[in-house]
Amino acid sequence: MTASPTSRRQAHIAPPSPVVIGLLLAVAAIAVGTTIAGTGLTVIGALFAAGLIVLQRPDAATLVVLFAIYSNAAVVAVRFHNVPGLLAIALPLALLAPLAHHVLLRRQPIILTPTLPWLMGFFLAQVIATAAATDPRGALEHLANVAVEGIGLFVLIVNVVRTPGLLRASCWALLVAGAFLGALSAYQELTGTYGNAYWGFAQVKDAAGGFFTGVETLTGRVRQPELAGPIGDQNFYAQIMLMLIPIGLARTMAERMPYSLIALGCTMLVAAGTILTFSRGAAVAGLVLGVTMILLRFVSMRHVLVVALAFVVLAVAVPEYVGRIATLDVISSIFSGQGGIDGADVSLQSRATENLAAGLVFVDHPLTGVGPGQFPSYYQEYANRVGLEVQLADRQAHTLYLGIAAESGIVGLVSFLGILGTAVIGILRLRGPLARIDRGLAITVTGLGLAVVAFMLTGLFLHLAYARYAWLVVALASAGLVIGRDIVANHARRGEASSISSAR
Repeated sequence: MTASPTSRRQAHIAPPSPVVIGLLLAVAAIAVGTTIAGTGLTVIGALFAAGLIVLQRPDAATLVVLFAIYSNAAVVAVRFHNVPGLLAIALPLALLAPLAHHVLLRRQPIILTPTLPWLMGFFLAQVIATAAATDPRGALEHLANVAVEGIGLFVLIVNVVRTPGLLRASCWALLVAGAFLGALSAYQELTGTYGNAYWGFAQVKDAAGGFFTGVETLTGRVRQPELAGPIGDQNFYAQIMLMLIPIGLARTMAERMPYSLIALGCTMLVAAGTILTFSRGAAVAGLVLGVTMILLRFVSMRHVLVVALAFVVLAVAVPEYVGRIATLDVISSIFSGQGGIDGADVSLQSRATENLAAGLVFVDHPLTGVGPGQFPSYYQEYANRVGLEVQLADRQAHTLYLGIAAESGIVGLVSFLGILGTAVIGILRLRGPLARIDRGLAITVTGLGLAVVAFMLTGLFLHLAYARYAWLVVALASAGLVIGRDIVANHARRGEASSISSAR
């Protein structure tokens, strides 16, 4: 006798025990009381309640952590709400609970991904660069960040996201976080409330500044603020939002109604948040990403027409964005020789100086680099050699790849590219065989691979700051690669077993 679908679902959803329910009610009562007493006690009560929920539903911790990391909630809580800084540092450690559940209680093995050798190579390059740095103490601090926010987070995520269902839910956690941020940015722009950071999740880099729109009124030149979300920098905010667009499109195509429409709405909010940063680098990266998705047939011509229509609406609704992107024509004047470097705006000249300086640092230190986080202290010396637009302050390289090369040498750069390339190439090879078995999972995994591509494209214009976002997305893509390969391999083994059985 087979169980009905309803009974099967109920068998997998165990109700919480009376003890847990009682503890949760007690914690809720404590939280209400401590709200009056002080923020610190409320936070402690909330953390205790979260711990109890994790004990009852370990995978819930994974989704909460992913949402909190991508919304930057822990950092916002520290900066804007006087929460102890230990919270932001300890947030990823909450993933140890589901990890212990899988490894210790369920006796599942530790997952080793194809990216692991490259990951170890990158970390080793960082260690060597730190040892060779002129300021080893400063480099050691950056090395610790790489170990915790990079490799540690990567290993934890890969080992807790083990099933297609949790991978899908993880994508939803990131998409909902992005939709929340995009909705705040859209509301902020519509209402003109640039001075309100909305609990810290809708910051503006310079509410009184921004870029000149080209319009002048009786009160002076009109400037457009660039929205910076929970990051505080519009370009990095654009980067983390652009990475979510292929994830959102994947959910739109893989989900059934009404979740497909919900995913589309969330993706539109993410796109709005990306646009309202007015980031020119994100616009160029987004265009290349769109072409890539078309070439891979990840999106259909119907999706392309919808996007084209959306940009027409955008040109009417936000003419400042179109004007901002139009300023990219100064780049062509630099290389054509018609306008020279003097025809470019100051920010583009400054970025060219930073990148050329990073290239010169790499040429002088090709093997070990100058140490993690150490390029800014070399900027002035090498920028003066370039002599285009030298800033008085120490500056970062304005491209991910030259920055890593300057600070970690050739081994660090090759290893980092190996991490990204292994994930993307592995997914491209997997998507065909996986689609024949599970189309929805193939779309999900491909969306994560394209999110890595989005990071790689925006990395052409940005250095490796807020690296936890990149490591998180690369880890989910690697987890999807492992899950997909296991499913394809198991399907092949079942097919072989069936063939042998039929032959007998």
